[in-house]
Amino acid sequence: MKRFGGSWWVFALIGTASAYLNPYVGMFGLFNFVEFFILICMMINIVFRVKAFEKNRYDNRLRIEIRAAGIAIYIMAIAFFFLNLFASGVVFLLAFTDKNPATPFRIWSNPDSMSVILLLIEFVFCILLLVSLICKGITIRRLVKNHAKNF
Repeated sequence: MKRFGGSWWVFALIGTASAYLNPYVGMFGLFNFVEFFILICMMINIVFRVKAFEKNRYDNRLRIEIRAAGIAIYIMAIAFFFLNLFASGVVFLLAFTDKNPATPFRIWSNPDSMSVILLLIEFVFCILLLVSLICKGITIRRLVKNHAKNF
C-alpha cells in the first residue's frame, strides 16, 4: 500500500497527458495540470512537516497538523476526482457530438476513435489516482499514529 500510495504522481501525469492529447477535451486538460500542481505542493508540505515532526521529538502541534493534512488529502482527492470526471465528461460529450475539436493541434489521423480511448485512459488513471491518494493518506495517518504511541 505504501508503494502504491507513493506512485500517485505517475497516475496523475498519465491522466493529465491523456486528457491534454484528447482532441475533444484538449485545452480543458489543463485543469489536470492545476490539480497536479496543487497535489505536489500538498505532498511537499507534508514531507517537510513529517521531517520537522521527527526532528522536534514528535511535537503534538505538528502531529495535529500532519493529521489534518492527511484528511485534506482525502478531501482533495475526492473533490478532484469528481470535478475531473464531470469536466472531462461534459466537455467530451459536447465536443464529440458536434465533432468540434478542442485542441489547437492535430496529432491523430482518426480523432474519433482515439478520443474515446484517451477518455477511457484518463478515467482509469483518475480512479487509480484517487485510490493511490487514499492509500497515501492512510500511510500518513498511520505514521502519525505510530509515532504518537511510541512517544
